[in-house]
Amino acid sequence: MKPSATFRIRLVAGASAFFVDGMTFDILDTKNNLVCVYDYRGVSATIATPVGASFRGPWNDFDTRKPMWVDDFGGVALIASIGVMDKSLASLTLKPLLRLPIVIEPFNTGWSIGFSGGGGAGIFSRMFPAIEASRAPFPHNVEKDP
Repeated sequence: MKPSATFRIRLVAGASAFFVDGMTFDILDTKNNLVCVYDYRGVSATIATPVGASFRGPWNDFDTRKPMWVDDFGGVALIASIGVMDKSLASLTLKPLLRLPIVIEPFNTGWSIGFSGGGGAGIFSRMFPAIEASRAPFPHNVEKDP
């Protein structure tokens, strides 16, 4: 197995309350067929409903400038978005430790309850070691042809 430069990312679930955000993301290494689960904890400066929730969204494709392993994305994350229900416009910037920043725009988050507009910053950390995508349990399961 070799490091990859081609990945997919999706929001699995998220919640926000009074400017504090928590989200779970899946990153899929499409070359090696591995998925890794990440946790985001951050603060936001937004105009929003006091409480919001997001549900599993679609995959967003992205490439890295240099090959890397799917479990090496931990670091800082920046999120900018405006959205309500299934309509959103978002940008996600990952700043893995000792790596070049990765900007994913547009970033399709999927369905949300509540309204928000603004940005946030937080820590993006790996929750579990990467596993073979075909063995990932729900809600991290990967369809046969992602």
